[in-house]
Amino acid sequence: MTDIPPARIRPATALDAAAIARAHVQARRETYGDRIPQDVYAEREANAEGDWQQVLADPGATMTWVAARAGEVVGFATAEAAGPREVRPLRCGCCMSSPPSRAGGRAPT
Repeated sequence: MTDIPPARIRPATALDAAAIARAHVQARRETYGDRIPQDVYAEREANAEGDWQQVLADPGATMTWVAARAGEVVGFATAEAAGPREVRPLRCGCCMSSPPSRAGGRAPT
């Protein structure tokens, strides 16, 4: 068994947008593979960084965290305040992680 060093969990910042976008797109490809057409992946890849920049710059009720290992983003998670009429106070929006060699993102140091 290979020892994987621990990841550090911290709140995401706008500087993490590119790394989160790459990790998110990679996780989608690994999860859905050929079930999603390549043109859909291409469109999401083209828009992903800008979408994440917007979410991180103006999060509203959404909180985003990243898991970073040796400066590399290896996962992320989001949670959104659901509101007073909801059964649960938080909704988990995304929770993605990749092996350290595949995440493809660099976190700010």
